[in-house]
Amino acid sequence: MFHILGDRERDRFIAELGAVVPSGGLYCVLGDVRYDDRETYGLSPDELRWRFEAVGGWDVVFSFRTVFKRRWSSNPAYLVGVKRR
Repeated sequence: MFHILGDRERDRFIAELGAVVPSGGLYCVLGDVRYDDRETYGLSPDELRWRFEAVGGWDVVFSFRTVFKRRWSSNPAYLVGVKRR
């Protein structure tokens, strides 16, 4: 549920992710598209790239634009994979 976290929570989440993802491990996130950098909700591959680069030890290895389908709706989304070095 990364795409619903605020900026501080996102930074903390990423900083602590290394405690549960071993070296060589892959973290995959599926979330709604963030249309505007001022919005809290949603995500973008560029945002994930700079947040993980700021922590160090991670590489974005794939990013796909897709659709997040729910029972009554569907929204543009991204599926992003980030690998721990």
